[in-house]
Amino acid sequence: MLEMTLPPYRQYTEALDALRSGARAPTSFGYLAAHTKERGHYDVNERERERLTHMLLLFGVASDVALIRFLLDAEICARARDSFQGAGDSLSILSMLLVEFGDGDPADLLRFWHAKRANFDTAAGGYDIEFVFCQHPVPQVLQILEAHDPQARAQLEARYDPEDIVEDLERWRAALPRQYPRDQAQLERHFAESWAETFGDTEGQLRFGLRNATTPKDRAYLYRRLERHADALQAWREVAETAESDWDQASALNSAIEAAALAGIETITEVRTLDTLRHKVPNWGGLGIGRMSTHACFSLAAATQSPEIGREIWARARSWQAGLESFTLVGLRAAVRAAKRWGSPNDLAELQAARAQEYQRIHGEE
Repeated sequence: MLEMTLPPYRQYTEALDALRSGARAPTSFGYLAAHTKERGHYDVNERERERLTHMLLLFGVASDVALIRFLLDAEICARARDSFQGAGDSLSILSMLLVEFGDGDPADLLRFWHAKRANFDTAAGGYDIEFVFCQHPVPQVLQILEAHDPQARAQLEARYDPEDIVEDLERWRAALPRQYPRDQAQLERHFAESWAETFGDTEGQLRFGLRNATTPKDRAYLYRRLERHADALQAWREVAETAESDWDQASALNSAIEAAALAGIETITEVRTLDTLRHKVPNWGGLGIGRMSTHACFSLAAATQSPEIGREIWARARSWQAGLESFTLVGLRAAVRAAKRWGSPNDLAELQAARAQEYQRIHGEE
């Protein structure tokens, strides 16, 4: 079970206690803007706020309503300004709690509207429009929106049918607690692995994940998420052995080669098998599976220490690349790394030039 009195969960139950007593300021979980070239704009406190939000889902009470509003405002701001946008569970959990503990304040309706309009992902279905309609009759909803912003009502009516939404509210209300259970026993039956992942509890994630992983593919994906690449390799081998189609086997072998490269395990068997099998996959060179497998093969070559194995993998990867209609920048970067170990000077120069050309095509400069 999830032990809330032990790390890593305890620090967030203690944080919630400190926030309630006034010993800690809510701003430590508020929106804090940051920017890097790789990540773009993001919120430094996003993960910490997500974990506190999950604790409120289990332990929140009516007296937490001001904190819930503060966190929801911060999350809306984060979603609106994040370069990668996204929706996530925090918006929905905090909104659900505000519906439960709030008093129908019109400002809360506006919060729900701003959450829905925060970015493309929230507008496209990552956040439920039902929150906007769940506390007030339709005429009052429209009146509140129009008083806040005359264009808001027009935007809503242009995209949604309020009456249809209201007719479905009962079903939506019934489904919401199943999606975000406030009972720990129910939560652990269905969501223990995702909770462990949210809190960085890798041991718990493995334990609960294996409980739910009923097939080799399930285990392979679990090990991949946990970056247990050697275990993932073994699981993908099982998937490949039991695959029912050439495509499924090729996909599993590609994943096995990726895992071997990440684990630093020297293997040639999967490469040889996929080299034979690829001719049975229609349009191999024009599909993503061809590009991904070639990328994985170059990565494995670059990670291999044995000259005999490394040169064979390199040669097969080059053969695969020659049959591709196009190749990705990340694949070309892996090819350059492999060429530095096993290729000729001409190979290296050719791949470096191709990498630079692809980078310029994407970014406009090297």
